[in-house]
Amino acid sequence: MKNITFLLLLLSSISFAQAPNWQWGRNLISKNGSESKPIATDAQGNIFVVTSFDQPQITVGDFTLNNTSTGTSDLCLAKYNSNGDVIWAKKYGGVSNDWVVALDLDALGNIYLAGRFQDGINLGNGVTMQGTYKYFFAKFDNNGEAIWAKTNTGTNEGFYLNDISTDSQGNVYVIGHLNSSTLTFGPILINFPQFNFQTNNTTSFVAKFDSQGICQWGQGAQTGVNHNIGNKPNSLAIDSAGNVYVAGEMFNSSLSFGNVVMTKASNAYNSHMYLIKYNADGVAQWGHHAGSDSVNKVSGAYAVNCTNDAVYVSGRIVGNAVFGTTTITTAGSMQIFSAKYSSAGVALWAKTPTISNNNSYSGVTDSDIDEDGNLYLAGNLNGTVFNFGNNNEINSPFGSLFVVKLNGMSGEAQWVQQGGPLDINNRVYVSVANPGEIYVSSLITATSITFGSVTLNSSPGGYDIFTARLFSPPLSVNSPKDDIAAIWPNPVNDCFSLKSALTIDTVSIYNNAGQLIMNQEINALTGTVDISHFSSGSYFLTLHSGGKLQNVKLLKR
Repeated sequence: MKNITFLLLLLSSISFAQAPNWQWGRNLISKNGSESKPIATDAQGNIFVVTSFDQPQITVGDFTLNNTSTGTSDLCLAKYNSNGDVIWAKKYGGVSNDWVVALDLDALGNIYLAGRFQDGINLGNGVTMQGTYKYFFAKFDNNGEAIWAKTNTGTNEGFYLNDISTDSQGNVYVIGHLNSSTLTFGPILINFPQFNFQTNNTTSFVAKFDSQGICQWGQGAQTGVNHNIGNKPNSLAIDSAGNVYVAGEMFNSSLSFGNVVMTKASNAYNSHMYLIKYNADGVAQWGHHAGSDSVNKVSGAYAVNCTNDAVYVSGRIVGNAVFGTTTITTAGSMQIFSAKYSSAGVALWAKTPTISNNNSYSGVTDSDIDEDGNLYLAGNLNGTVFNFGNNNEINSPFGSLFVVKLNGMSGEAQWVQQGGPLDINNRVYVSVANPGEIYVSSLITATSITFGSVTLNSSPGGYDIFTARLFSPPLSVNSPKDDIAAIWPNPVNDCFSLKSALTIDTVSIYNNAGQLIMNQEINALTGTVDISHFSSGSYFLTLHSGGKLQNVKLLKR
């Protein structure tokens, strides 16, 4: 470690504890547990959660939301800070049922929601949509005020939305599946000339929209091979160059993404996971699929993440699956897998835990990456001992969720945590706000769920969506990498000063337990922060500047 003196401490990278601890949990009532991806986080550690509720009234923190349509569900969108305190909560809805599909944020903090309404929906701020049983996606500002909403513009087009994501330029992407031969978004028509929706169930699509919601391009998976299940995408990710990665599952024995063709055995109940890359113009670049060709062997990809030079795909497999030169073999039922490819489509590694019972079940249902390129997998499992490597084991005889951190370079497990009980059919979601600050979400379908020392009780007579926080306080300060800002003095008596070449947005200070105890807006190149009321000891400071994060250990005298 390099000592930093002379009243100047440059903001530095920080090493974190090997295994984070569960800190707190919060739950929201849900009508029927239909939410697909109900959580997103920003770099300040704020958490956004969306749910549907059919009670006449619910209370979220200090906010009361009323549902005036008896017996039907409305949407609730809430923002929490990193301590789990509610900042605001909003209600949106129509005269009939409304459902949630997915949630995401862009770099500016705008919120994107994908959902479905039964008979129109009012999103507030003059933004409404009409129709019956339609999927939609909408943009909100950081306070939950609606900006616009979009759906398909064609007639007799049956489609579903599965996920939503954004890129660094504010463009919006959606994926889904449909059971019609066309899909129209404004000026863009996606044709499926070989698709027979009378003998096929569904096929996949992806579409790109600009920041105003105007469609730029759309692409579909083409197949002339009938199947009563078909294929569908489950997750997407976009890199800084605008390349789009889509992961899903295919039952069809042949599937074409432009010039990229995938084929497998034509067993009736057999699927492969698939991964496809599109460039920024929507042209397919390469694709891979993996899975067993035996009957009743169902594999699928449910999570994908990317950096500028790599892509990670995760899900569940049964039997054998080949990823480049690596073959994964699972015994018994569905098991976890995760694989890494280069941006050119070269398989780099593939991993699955070892299990002590062939009757166990497990799968990855979501993943995220941190700013250092580490991969976080979340999912469900039911069995005895699951060994992720490096002595990272968990035992789950009655069903639980898991979160495991993998080194992004090697795929080696760093730590694993669990909570439960959890029904094995419930998908688990993970969002990494900062290294060492992880949020997990799923459904409580039992009377309660426990994470370490944290227990949440479910609401009477229904499902609950929960959000739980994992946190590991920084252990040490490394040599500075970037001369972004200066902080002095450190140690501090009463006040410290900031100076940066970039605008300093906010300063967040955490105690050793990881609790946010101060958040101050700066919005300038310089500033002063008063911590005279703090007790003596060490604290951890996070500075948000120009979309970048820097962390430092702060000493209070």
